[in-house]
Amino acid sequence: MMSRVFGMRERDGVAETLLLFASKRIEKGKGYFRIDWHSLNLETAEISEALSTMPPKARSGASAVALGNRVYLFGGDCVRMDPTCPDGKINSNRFHSHNYVFCFDCEHPDRGWKEAPSMLHPRLRPVSVAAKGKIYAFEGSRLAHFAEVFDVSGSGWKPLSIPPDLDMYTRRVSSPVLFDSPRSRIFVHFQTIGGPNPLYAYHVDGESWECLDEAFGAWSYATALVDGVLYYLTDPDEETAACLLSDQRCCLQAYDVVEKEWLPVKWLSKFSVWVPKRCGLYHLGKGHFCFAWHATLLDVFKYRKISVCKNSGEIHVTGVSESLHTVPFAADWCEFIALNEDQRITCEEGHKGIDGKRVDPVGVCSFEPADLH
Repeated sequence: MMSRVFGMRERDGVAETLLLFASKRIEKGKGYFRIDWHSLNLETAEISEALSTMPPKARSGASAVALGNRVYLFGGDCVRMDPTCPDGKINSNRFHSHNYVFCFDCEHPDRGWKEAPSMLHPRLRPVSVAAKGKIYAFEGSRLAHFAEVFDVSGSGWKPLSIPPDLDMYTRRVSSPVLFDSPRSRIFVHFQTIGGPNPLYAYHVDGESWECLDEAFGAWSYATALVDGVLYYLTDPDEETAACLLSDQRCCLQAYDVVEKEWLPVKWLSKFSVWVPKRCGLYHLGKGHFCFAWHATLLDVFKYRKISVCKNSGEIHVTGVSESLHTVPFAADWCEFIALNEDQRITCEEGHKGIDGKRVDPVGVCSFEPADLH
């Protein structure tokens, strides 16, 4: 059903589309925003017309996850003097956050978007993930509220405990947060002023924290976890803040989260592309990945696909796209929702989800105005 509603498509277990939602200014200079949902076809490099439009109370700067056959959107902010502020805070500071939550049931699209229980605290671009029937929202609060969790079968949100012996005054949660489905744990990386940058695991079933590495090191927006291997970008160019993916030099790193060891990365074909440090990395299924970002100044999306596999303790990478795809798209702010083998959606009747298995969470990455043109 979600594929029919949101235009999601896959072929042979590999997603052909990415689901995205974007905030657009309706009336220039008036602060009026509207959040629309679209799908990006990775095969034809086309973006659909608006598939669904959020209620007016939905704010720019929200985050979203998919859980089962439902999509949740939460948080966001209003700029100063925004007459559409749902709380009427027109004369507040430059901006202020909200805690609204909205849900779309893809089994009943005729019902549209419904308001769900609000978060405990207003949050702007909370770092979010869905896992085993629950939604986790980290950071995004100006009052330094660490995180909260929502059991969709329950009635509301609850605070999430802080890792023991962790000073949250000097640490922030890095984006993204990732769900390790086979081991029912959530990876949370903390950025520390002056370092080190520890990597923690939150065990969903036991509701407990474990420090995996006190000095894990770098993290990036372009991070994905697939089959026990953590992939992310590192070593960006100082002047352009961009990372080179090439058979001559590679900024893609791989870390085995089970064996807790780094894996060498080798390119098996000639390939060269620069991607911004703050781009998104999305697993499309069966070892296919996509780097995607929105070049705000140019009003375009750009993306490039690669394929990876683990062979004899090494990660082998080949280019899938022959060139960098560029798709015109004007928006003030955008986010993607991407699927991988542990993050599936239920498709329309007569079809199954990706790899024919049931849905768990969907990961999200936001785009910041730090583009590679």
